[in-house]
Amino acid sequence: EPEAISPPLLALELLPGQPEAERIVTDYLQTPNAVPALRLAYARSLASVQRYADAVAQLETVTHAQPQWSAPWLSLGALQIELHQPKKAEEALRRYVDLVQSASTTSSTKAKPLDDDEDDDTASPNRDLTQAWLLLAQAAEQRGDLAAAEAWLKRIDNSQHALDVQLRRASLLMR
Repeated sequence: EPEAISPPLLALELLPGQPEAERIVTDYLQTPNAVPALRLAYARSLASVQRYADAVAQLETVTHAQPQWSAPWLSLGALQIELHQPKKAEEALRRYVDLVQSASTTSSTKAKPLDDDEDDDTASPNRDLTQAWLLLAQAAEQRGDLAAAEAWLKRIDNSQHALDVQLRRASLLMR
């Protein structure tokens, strides 16, 4: 059954140790009802073995098919920074920030059921938003816009990332 999800999930777990498993995943992703979360997991697997261009292609497919899903936008922005594409990274990361902030505004006005499971988008919005701001500062720095990089860093009010912010500021001051 080409549309069954169990085989590609197992194949994804076998990557990168079993390169032939990748064909099972890619064949599944070509089916019309492929689950976007599996494509995101595949993209992350590709990124973990530094196949950034392939991972970006998968993430672009996900963001095109599911533009309101925030998680792929963050991953896409991070990879584009790795590929030294700061303008594209900023676009993806700004989209991520907009989606997360609008979701938090919406969720604060709605009552949530007590048994509501949190998905990848809402599990740690503050931590991921902080990560997005750090990445946006890095993208601005890659573009040579040090003032914009500092402006992104000023948004971060997270004691767990204080060292990251101070290191990035030190790097900006050096430049």
